Amino acid sequence: MRVPRNAGRPALFSPRLIPAFVVLALAALVWGVHGAESAGYAVAVVLVKGKPAAHAQVTFHPVNDNSPEAVHPVGTVDEKGGFTLTSYQQGDGAPEGEYLVTVQWFLATKPRNASAGDDYTTVNHLPARYGRPESSGLRATVRKGDNELPPFSLEPR
Repeated sequence: MRVPRNAGRPALFSPRLIPAFVVLALAALVWGVHGAESAGYAVAVVLVKGKPAAHAQVTFHPVNDNSPEAVHPVGTVDEKGGFTLTSYQQGDGAPEGEYLVTVQWFLATKPRNASAGDDYTTVNHLPARYGRPESSGLRATVRKGDNELPPFSLEPR
C-alpha cells in the first residue's frame, strides 16, 4: 500500500496554494504602501470673526469623485484654530488632489429663554451653506508632503 506524500499534513499546506498566498501577501503590501504614499499633510486654520472655531468639524470632499470608495478626510479644529486631517488612520493626512471643504460647528447652547434647569441644545453656529460642498465656497489643494493652506475665514450666523 502506498502512502500519499502529504499524509498527515492539512490541505492548507498544499504546494499548489503557495502562489495564492504569495499573491495575497503582495496585494496587502502594495495596498498598504499606496495608502501611506498618497497622504499629504495639510496645515490650515479655521477662524470665525478672526477667532479659532475650536471643535468645528472640517471635511474634505474630493472634486470629481463621487464614488462610494472616495476618501473624505476629516479633522476637528483645535483651540488654536488648526486641524489635522484623517483619511485612513488618525492624523495621516489626505490623499493628494482637489477638494471642496465643508465646516460645521456644533456647540451645546442653552436656549435664549431657558430657565436654570433647562437642557442645552446642539446648534450649528455657522450658516448651513458651509455644511454643503456645493455651497460652502471653500476649496483646498493637497499635494504630496507638507501643505500650508490659507486660513478658512468664515462668517457666523
